[in-house]
Amino acid sequence: MLSVPRCTKEEIMRKTVMVSFVAAGLISSVQAADDLASMFENGTAGGQIRLFYVDRDYAGIVETHRNATAVGGHLDYETGAYNGLSLGAAFYTTNRIFRGLEYGDASEGKVDPTLFGKDNASFSYLGESYVRYRRGNTTFKGGRQRLDTPLAGSDDARMLPNLFEAYVLSNTDLKDTTLILAHVTQFAQGTFGRAYNAAADAPNAVLSVTSGYSLVDSRDNTGRFVNMGTYAIGEHTAGVTVAAAIYEGIAGLKLQLWNYYAHDILNALYAEAAYGWSYGAAHPYVAAQWISERDVGSNSVLDKVESDFIGAKAGLKVANF
Repeated sequence: MLSVPRCTKEEIMRKTVMVSFVAAGLISSVQAADDLASMFENGTAGGQIRLFYVDRDYAGIVETHRNATAVGGHLDYETGAYNGLSLGAAFYTTNRIFRGLEYGDASEGKVDPTLFGKDNASFSYLGESYVRYRRGNTTFKGGRQRLDTPLAGSDDARMLPNLFEAYVLSNTDLKDTTLILAHVTQFAQGTFGRAYNAAADAPNAVLSVTSGYSLVDSRDNTGRFVNMGTYAIGEHTAGVTVAAAIYEGIAGLKLQLWNYYAHDILNALYAEAAYGWSYGAAHPYVAAQWISERDVGSNSVLDKVESDFIGAKAGLKVANF
């Protein structure tokens, strides 16, 4: 026989309130679980499979014959939005195949390095992992991600692209205008970056720097997220802060202004104007660009930076040509 303790009226009321709170909590938990489940049910998946074969015969400063074959690509997934919040990730891989068709061992410099990671080896990694939040005309995206901007981009020319750890805020409240504020903290070099060797005794050291890669030998950093300054000059810095404005309020005209402040390295200002129009099936266009770079802060690697670049182009599109 069970003995049931007697309760006062106040205790009964108190326990009733507690049970009500627990029940409400369980109900809200079930509702939240349903919403979280719908995030994944409404998610989108994508990807790409790549098979790449390179055969290059170099004559000049570097004289060698290189080749290699790889298969890989990426698989990405982003959840649906829950109150504006979504999550995303992407897995990247490159795999060395058909070694019997290669001219020689990696130690002989006959394996093309632009398809692989450190020591010309296969590798896989989580290249993207981010949070996206949208509210009205404002979007925030933070974490590992792919960026394609005028002076910081994926350079996706071989197996795997450049990737970044960045925090990007964009807004379109102003009519026909996009405003961007971002901070980039880390960089993961893609496989194409291994074409450039900035070691002091390397014949293409200057090419590495002028191609927008590293002032130091960073070929082993492929697929590794490292501090922006460590990658660029071999010294830890606070990263790169970016501000931009893009205007498209006039038909055919696009104006862009970007400022990249690489802490303790340099400040780069990029401006671009592009205009296109139509004559029947013909679509001419003209564009002009300007880049200004100046050293900032202090480091023990860079000499004085003071340079300006201008560029212009004109073109014509006819149908699909």
